[in-house]
Amino acid sequence: EDLDLDLWRSADGTDVRRLDEDEFAESGLADRDPGAAAAAVAALDELERLARRGGFTGLLE
Repeated sequence: EDLDLDLWRSADGTDVRRLDEDEFAESGLADRDPGAAAAAVAALDELERLARRGGFTGLLE
């Protein structure tokens, strides 16, 4: 079972999607370790921000 949060970005950068948020919420991590859950969500927020602003361009060339 994959409970990790995922971020998907299309090759052309026009589509960015957050995946598995429902499974992550159901995992109970927020109850067991609120700090870890908050850090995971903050990291996903930052990755999404980078993906939407072209921050991965150098990695894709």
